[in-house]
Amino acid sequence: MNELIKNEVHDISPVNISTYILYPLILQMEKWRVYLSVVLLVASIDPNFGTLSKSDKKHKDKNKSTERSAILPPGPNAASVMDRNLISENIKARDVVDHHAVYSKHTKKRNFVHGDVLGYVTPWNNHGYDIAKTFGAKFSMISPVWLQVTISNNDDFLIGGTHDVDQGWIQEVRKQGAKIVPRVLFDRWTGQNYVSLFQDKDKQQALKELLLNTVEQLKVDGIVLEFWSQLGGRARPQIGTIVKDLAQAFNSKKYVFILAIPPPLYQDDIEGMFLAEDFTKLAESVDYFSLMTYDYSSLSRPGPNSPISWIERCVKLLDPEATHRDKILMGFNFYGFDYTSQGGGHVLGRDLIKYLEKVPSTKLSYAPDAAEHFIEFKADGYKHRIFYPTLYSIQKRLKLAEELGVGISIWEIGQGLDYFYDLL
Repeated sequence: MNELIKNEVHDISPVNISTYILYPLILQMEKWRVYLSVVLLVASIDPNFGTLSKSDKKHKDKNKSTERSAILPPGPNAASVMDRNLISENIKARDVVDHHAVYSKHTKKRNFVHGDVLGYVTPWNNHGYDIAKTFGAKFSMISPVWLQVTISNNDDFLIGGTHDVDQGWIQEVRKQGAKIVPRVLFDRWTGQNYVSLFQDKDKQQALKELLLNTVEQLKVDGIVLEFWSQLGGRARPQIGTIVKDLAQAFNSKKYVFILAIPPPLYQDDIEGMFLAEDFTKLAESVDYFSLMTYDYSSLSRPGPNSPISWIERCVKLLDPEATHRDKILMGFNFYGFDYTSQGGGHVLGRDLIKYLEKVPSTKLSYAPDAAEHFIEFKADGYKHRIFYPTLYSIQKRLKLAEELGVGISIWEIGQGLDYFYDLL
């Protein structure tokens, strides 16, 4: 073996000898050079790039959770309900609770531009007064529910409810561009009072002068007359004559005349109190017809407030040829109804939020035939089923109004949720 080694060394040239001796050292230096390059490369990489440490993962997850659960403060915001993707068929109670009080700061922008918009305001829901001032530019007309025609002991006509009139509020809403058309109801009239009106031309003239003088004295733009339903569908020709005469008198003074009308059809295809022939007779004289397409269901027949297919049928029954559709203000309800084993009753927006806060994780169900949402839960010891409008159901109806060529009327804006008005 020693001889073999000696021969191998002998055969190596002087240069090869140095390489042979230094080679292990060169290899070791090369290994350190490569190692140092890797260290420098790692040091140059962005610390935020690549796999997160355990603590980094926790921090990122926390940020995601915060972003997901963030709730905007109530009031105006740069983003509308459309921007926030809140219009959805699939919603939970928490979605409504968290977002209902946040609305777009662009309160003068109208999104429903295909017809006129009438909004009712009632003294018993004061929030409606604020809604009218905030969103007045989205409405063509606002109707405060103030006035009644009553009859004195001397059989004279009187106007009641003027104590509710607020001239400061009228001016504020008018600045937004909406006309003020108070609703007038015939209060505590007997059958004989109506018969006397139909038969006595002097009484008809007195009623006309009273209403025109009231509009002038209150400095408003016209009225909404709720008169037709009070006789339960009887004496329709006589009522029609009175209404036509009043409408023409208002037209001559350039005042707006709106007639509130019941639907032409009820549940089970029961004929209503205002039909196509009545509409045709009055359409040339009356400026608008406020169609009350709500209260479809009742405690005795629980169900949706205003099925969308029923609304469509009512409009088409009144004006099948679409001759005067622009005068029809298709009715929207901004209230709901709560059906319980104990009975139930109407639900306003503020009531709904209190209920939903108790069951935030519960999902709202959707009835596609009616295009309405409802929620079922147990509270106060018994079961509830509440039908109430949602952004999705309102949007469906606005689209229907556009397709039918009609305007809309809302009963009533104090009962709704603030973010509803982004849609108008």
